[in-house]
Amino acid sequence: MKVYLHFEGSVPHTMVMRLSADTTETIEQIIQRFVAVYTGKHNTNPFGSGPVALRDDKKRPLRPQAQATSVLTDGADYFVFPTTTQPQSTKPSTTPTTTTPPPATTQPPSQSSQPSQPPQQQQPSPATTTTNNKPPASQALDAATASNPAVIAYINQSLALAGQSVTKGNLRHALGIYEQVMNLLPKHKFVLYQLAKIWKMAGKYDNALRYCIEGVMTYPDEVELQILTGDVYTSKGNHSEAVKYYGTALEAVSDALTTTADTTTGKETAALASLLKVKIAKAMRGIGQKDAAVVILTNLLKEDENNDDALLEYGKALIDHGKPVDALHVYLRVLVHCPGDAEAKAALAGLIKGREGVELLIKEISTVSSSAAALGFLGTAIKEHGAVEECASLYEHALACEPESASYALNLVHDLEVCNDYQRAFSVFKRFVHANSGGKFVQSTLTKRTSCADIDALIGGISDVHQYATNKRVTPPRPLSEDDIVFTLSSMAPATTHTQTMTSPHTDKGKERDGGDEACEPLLEYKPEDLDLLAFFCTLAKILYIVGVLDLLPPLAICIERVRYGRELHLTNIRNEVAYYCCINQLMTSHPDATVPDYRPIYVAGDSHCLTLGWHPITYKGEPRLLQPMLVTGLKMWHLRPESRFFPKNNFFNVVNTIPPGADVIFLFGEIDCREGIIVSIEKCRYETLEEGAAVAIQYFLDVILELQAKYRWNIFIHPVV
Repeated sequence: MKVYLHFEGSVPHTMVMRLSADTTETIEQIIQRFVAVYTGKHNTNPFGSGPVALRDDKKRPLRPQAQATSVLTDGADYFVFPTTTQPQSTKPSTTPTTTTPPPATTQPPSQSSQPSQPPQQQQPSPATTTTNNKPPASQALDAATASNPAVIAYINQSLALAGQSVTKGNLRHALGIYEQVMNLLPKHKFVLYQLAKIWKMAGKYDNALRYCIEGVMTYPDEVELQILTGDVYTSKGNHSEAVKYYGTALEAVSDALTTTADTTTGKETAALASLLKVKIAKAMRGIGQKDAAVVILTNLLKEDENNDDALLEYGKALIDHGKPVDALHVYLRVLVHCPGDAEAKAALAGLIKGREGVELLIKEISTVSSSAAALGFLGTAIKEHGAVEECASLYEHALACEPESASYALNLVHDLEVCNDYQRAFSVFKRFVHANSGGKFVQSTLTKRTSCADIDALIGGISDVHQYATNKRVTPPRPLSEDDIVFTLSSMAPATTHTQTMTSPHTDKGKERDGGDEACEPLLEYKPEDLDLLAFFCTLAKILYIVGVLDLLPPLAICIERVRYGRELHLTNIRNEVAYYCCINQLMTSHPDATVPDYRPIYVAGDSHCLTLGWHPITYKGEPRLLQPMLVTGLKMWHLRPESRFFPKNNFFNVVNTIPPGADVIFLFGEIDCREGIIVSIEKCRYETLEEGAAVAIQYFLDVILELQAKYRWNIFIHPVV
């Protein structure tokens, strides 16, 4: 997707922004990217200390929390509006009103990752961060030095680099830069605001309040600082204090609204007043004044029935008053306006939990002409917030509306994976390939294709996939001894060089995965529906491996390799499905006879790494045992915290609750936390050190594991990777 962002201020600027289809960036993050590029290029910041608005070509504002790809249109123009038009109190003020020093007249700053040092001012690199959570000791510049053009250029460049770091998610780097600017200019309004905002984003609300309070005391007429202070108090759950600060800001905004003559400024000011009223209503609901909150929201919706902020809060009020159907209508309206709104998705997921909620939603959607697409969208939306069973129901109805859709079938089986219902998922595979065996296929070249009929021939005779797996278990000719070599790394050939010929009773003859005259044929371009169907086939391989049906994987691999090999599918939106398939295909080299020994299991509960151990025998305390994988896709230890509603947590409990009491269980989690979670959290200032981040994640994990151990009396092992 490509969009055009325009700023039409005193120094106009147009930016062509490209967004990938799978980006999760919000409108607010898009704006931050624009501001960072603008300030770096033009060496000035005309955008004020508060939020910046992004509007479409009809000057309609876009919700900051909305997912960018859901609300932006490819090739469209959008306009960035600074908050320099924000209202100030009409009372005279002796405090400075500029948020950044004026632009320097010296040459533009370099594009290095750190700004050059100001003259005669030996400051540490902006990448340096403080080790405590207090503002650094003041080393303020005197007035003459602060007005030096070179110093001003240094400050502007520092602020631009900090903005770029915020955009990239490295809040810690930005924090270090902002704190160094505070060393030079301790009362810098823009920096006070940004420091408070960073600590709020990090969830360190007490740290944020230090800068908020300093800011409102220094700049009592600064509306955005008042609003941010109210937001921090709201996050802390201190709604009474939040109402005070929102009220002060609203008073200033209302005063400015009565004196504003400019039409554009008036609209911006009115929108800000409306937002403040919503924030006040939300805080009043938090302190129990629900009726007063409803009055505020009702009045706002009389003025503008499409006020999405007010609608979201009004939906909560409707639930409080026992009107779930009306609340459902409200949340659906918001999602029509803002498909990427996370708060609306979470509210909808909470509302329709349970069979009755799903039936109510389906009834409302059934009258829409594109009901399948609507059900699919809503299924994905609520899954993100833990409504996994409900998501499955919605996708089942969507697939019933369009039984030829590989996309709906794929999303349904993925959700059933989260539910740990592999039999139900297998039934979806069976029904889909049988119903579409007449002509649905993936065509790789003029002579190579894999059809639903091929897969139907492979799995059509199986009713219960778990029973099939059990019946296929084999009894080895002799027990394992301590000297047995179960499998070695040397027996596992790389997937890219594995060319063994695999024959199948369901194909005419075996073919090598690569090589032969057909390898020179040009590849046909895959359409999205082709990719969905290929991903569907790959996911079947994943599920067969997890349930222990290894004998069907070699013939299935023949079908998949015909249409996978030679393509850079890791660059497409089915890369995860293909990655699982390739991993399993490689793991099968250590199962040359594609059999599973009939030994008592040791359960291996883990993320994708548990697949490596899966279905291998070991000897434990003199007894031959079987390592049985219990896959929980994508789980971080962090996901197990009590307040989490993210669906991998549902997946975890759906999986481990099937492990019988008294079993031996190996837990293999924590790799994803180490690879990305903890490091990213340090960059976002949630933790000061790796040790702190690891300790928090491990404690969440141990709290859950100890509770499960007490309930099921398992003999628990923790894999040493943790």
